[in-house]
Amino acid sequence: MMSVWMVYDREGLARNEQYVSMFRRHFRAYGREVEAVLDDQAERRVLAGERPFCVFVRTINPPVNRFFETKGIPVFNSYEVSRICNDKGRTLARFREKVLSVPSITLDGGDWERLMEEEGREVFRLRRYFSERFSTLASLSDPLSPGKVSSCSVFGELEREMIERAEDFVLKTVDGHGGSEVYLVCGERERIRAASRRAGEEDAGGRFIAKRSSVAECGSIARGNSVVECGSIAGEDSVAGDSSIAGRKMVLQPLIKNGGRFCDMRVYVIGKRIVAAVMRSSGRDFRANYSRGGDVALVELRDAQKQIVNRILDELDFGMAGIDFLFDRDGNMVLNEIEDVAGSRMLYECAPHIDIVSQYVDYVMTCLEPVVNLTLPE
Repeated sequence: MMSVWMVYDREGLARNEQYVSMFRRHFRAYGREVEAVLDDQAERRVLAGERPFCVFVRTINPPVNRFFETKGIPVFNSYEVSRICNDKGRTLARFREKVLSVPSITLDGGDWERLMEEEGREVFRLRRYFSERFSTLASLSDPLSPGKVSSCSVFGELEREMIERAEDFVLKTVDGHGGSEVYLVCGERERIRAASRRAGEEDAGGRFIAKRSSVAECGSIARGNSVVECGSIAGEDSVAGDSSIAGRKMVLQPLIKNGGRFCDMRVYVIGKRIVAAVMRSSGRDFRANYSRGGDVALVELRDAQKQIVNRILDELDFGMAGIDFLFDRDGNMVLNEIEDVAGSRMLYECAPHIDIVSQYVDYVMTCLEPVVNLTLPE
């Protein structure tokens, strides 16, 4: 019988054996075995004739998802979900007309380095820079192109308020995860400088000069960024330190704050169904991630909030994902990003009665078993 594959890069697999074991236990109830497979071996094994029952890609590398799809192998999440949700700028551009989203622009390495040098010392200059760039982006451009969003929106007034109220701006890599590689432009200049220096250099005047990377935007099939999914139970990634940001694409967006605290909400979804919502908050760090010490609590979504989530679910076919929302000063729910490779330790810690892995396995088997039965030879 064909087995289920969980695909990781080497570092991710070493940290996530417990999470694999959870999937293995639940799939055995369906008579399926689970095998952890390295991303740099998966293509070779398929081309050699192996065929898994289905694949869970647990490394952030859309070409891996695309490879399995081209071979007709069910993959979770799909290539479309992986391609969109692992680029923060592309995500916000995709949903900007559907739900209130954080205003954002995507900057190449040279652009954000010049921004830091020329505009990044004072908030009022950042507001002016951002407003001009955000309002003049071509309205007829490809909505899925990073950084190219419509210059008008049904949420235009609320977007302008978020920009005008911003006390600082956030700069983050398009494909970062778990609160890593996220910076305050004015408040964390030295941290940005240090992260830029790791693979670059700085001239005598302190200007940001980065050595360029030759790595393609999505990498190769053997290159990825796995999420740490297992802590004490199962889980979300822990942050070991930022990688170099030199020359990388970055998203710039206004800092969104609700009262005196920084808070956001992770909504866990499976298929077209909302599983649970967890509020994360911090009074000291604008990165409210659980892995960074943020406070967490299970919350019940109001009907209006469920409608916002459902607008997103109507647009993409998720396997399992984490949809992250911020809250502005008036309490409006604002889409910030979507985690394709979503960890689950935070949910297990604050709501142990919700076994999201079991629900995910049940969902996948409901999707695939009728298909398998129809294609079996007589």
